[in-house]
Amino acid sequence: MDYVVSKVLIDLYKNIENNDVFKDEAISLEKLLDIIKKYMEKQNPVYTVIEQTTLKTSVITKTYYPKGTFKVYIEHNDIYATLELMIALMMTRNKGIFIVDENIGVVNSLIKIINKLAEKEIFSMNDNISFFDEILCVGSKKFYNEILNFSYKDIIYFGYGEYDVYLTEQFENKQEKIKDDPNYNIYINISLSEALVKMNEFGSNFTSAIFTKDENEVKYFIEKCNSKNIYINMFPSKKCYLDLDLNNFVKIQNIIISK
Repeated sequence: MDYVVSKVLIDLYKNIENNDVFKDEAISLEKLLDIIKKYMEKQNPVYTVIEQTTLKTSVITKTYYPKGTFKVYIEHNDIYATLELMIALMMTRNKGIFIVDENIGVVNSLIKIINKLAEKEIFSMNDNISFFDEILCVGSKKFYNEILNFSYKDIIYFGYGEYDVYLTEQFENKQEKIKDDPNYNIYINISLSEALVKMNEFGSNFTSAIFTKDENEVKYFIEKCNSKNIYINMFPSKKCYLDLDLNNFVKIQNIIISK
């Protein structure tokens, strides 16, 4: 019998909450648990069932199929992104091979816990022998380009953990706070339109911020910026989540049958 996702998520929450591995000072236990709660609230709806719509002349059947096994690259093996990817793959009945060279112990613990709860090997680590169907990359655009250079397959890319910040002249002093943080890309002393072109093309399109007193610049930034998260006159929160669209992990077929 296949695993029940809702039960695995409940048990995963309890395991992480009570496991000393995840009580390290460098790990926010609250954020890990928030990620699980967020997916508990999703309806688990369509990834193991068939949807049917009956029309006057036909019946449309929408079926969701897993894509198979994903080879997963996550920049710095970020724990929060890793957990969210594991949950998304599990919910859509896929498997994952995680390429890990940082946070090895914690990632390995997550793999062991989820495999045990699901009573099957959904995930593995650093397995370069097994066949895979898709490549998935999470991180900065620079990291994505590095993976792209040696990949022979198309890559599903999710920008994550990189912050693009545009500072107008009145807010130039703000760069002192973030200039030494490698996760921030600062855009200053160039026009807003030029900055947005660079952000949209070379950035990860994960999170961007603008500091300005001009309302028209704010409106233009919101309209033209491709980032998933946009901050106005404040620095991006480090609690930003991937918030994955589960449809990225499935194949969808519509079968139309005449009545």
